[in-house]
Amino acid sequence: MKAIKFKEFLCVLVVVLFVLFLSSENKVSNKTAQEMFDALKNTSDFSELQECDEQKFKEKCGFEKSDFESAVYYASDSVMQVKELLIIKLGDFENKEELISNLKTKNEEKSNLFEGYAPEQSALLKSFVLEEKEGFVVFSVCDSPAELRSAFKSSL
Repeated sequence: MKAIKFKEFLCVLVVVLFVLFLSSENKVSNKTAQEMFDALKNTSDFSELQECDEQKFKEKCGFEKSDFESAVYYASDSVMQVKELLIIKLGDFENKEELISNLKTKNEEKSNLFEGYAPEQSALLKSFVLEEKEGFVVFSVCDSPAELRSAFKSSL
């Protein structure tokens, strides 16, 4: 009789722990992309960056800005500067894997272009940040990728 009660208790405990695990995996931040940008913009020197228009946004990630709950994209106007910061709050967007693949591909293509004649810019591109957590995707090429990663995780 005691063994049956213990097994029932153990089963209930496992189910409760499993539900808690699943709920923590799907946690979504209540911040907007702009609020996340405000929290991250001081982690590196992004002073030269300008907010990009819809066309540049689509060229960067392969999707319309309106496909997401909110999004911001800042990049340099100069073709010789590679620093950029893209923050997307996914919302009900379902093609996350394709988005991430597009960002990696675009970064690799750009890195290959800079490799021979702009080694500093190429090094920045190779140390890019691509993080996905709590409904956000953050992509950045910057001077301090570790600081940006840390600030992103602590800002959620």
